[in-house]
Amino acid sequence: MHRSPKRDEAASAKPVARVALFFAITLAFTWSLQLPAVLALRGVLPGRVERFMPLLGLGGFGPMVAAMVLARGEPGGLRGLFSQLRRWNANPAWYVAALLLPAVLISGGLALLGLLGRYDGPMFFPPNDAQRVVALLLFPFIEEIGWRGYALPRLQCVWSPLTASLVIGAVWAIWHVCMLLVQGVPVSLFLPMIPYFLGGSVVFTWFFNRAGASLPAALLLHVGAHLDNAHRVLPGETRPFYVATVGFVLAAIGLVALDRKAWASRRVAEGAA
Repeated sequence: MHRSPKRDEAASAKPVARVALFFAITLAFTWSLQLPAVLALRGVLPGRVERFMPLLGLGGFGPMVAAMVLARGEPGGLRGLFSQLRRWNANPAWYVAALLLPAVLISGGLALLGLLGRYDGPMFFPPNDAQRVVALLLFPFIEEIGWRGYALPRLQCVWSPLTASLVIGAVWAIWHVCMLLVQGVPVSLFLPMIPYFLGGSVVFTWFFNRAGASLPAALLLHVGAHLDNAHRVLPGETRPFYVATVGFVLAAIGLVALDRKAWASRRVAEGAA
């Protein structure tokens, strides 16, 4: 029995609509909590920006909160959402590679610049205070439950992995706007942030898929990005950020070129539709 095109469209519209709602809830939750810090920094709200910093941190929970709200009414529920954390079903080498890749791209690129006489600063940017250590452990979890745990499997039911990655990457970049403003990152750097997150999203998808829809692979890649975080020296020093951007974009292009068919083929994720 053949399905009609209209029925196929209706079936594909459901996960896209759910992910669109996930994006809307995520951005609304995050920005509503983080915008006061931005306004205080600009002098629009009275008082020091530090009084709003707890709200800034709470805003980072947006992707996880949105995923939990929506997953409650879907097959598998919250148990299905969080059970993805147990998918350590790939060769351990995948997880080691995910953890180390950001340092290879960033520190390796800076070392190359150093050999060319174009850079003489630090090569590695680990967390240097308790707050960043907490962020290293917490934010990969609360973000990846949403971006790769909820949104990616559902979009890959309908779109190719490449399209799904680029859509998530674009929203991922927008989601960071308030955090970047509070950090003092100039608006002129926001445009280069877009390829950084687009390229990063493609790399995250590749590890997620190649490790067997493994959310831990994405988590470890995110932890690796915090272990060697070129954003930490913004806005004063921009070269590490540009090296990281070029590294992730080149890695994404290379991974897509290695297997174009896989990137163009829709993947069916259990329970996502």
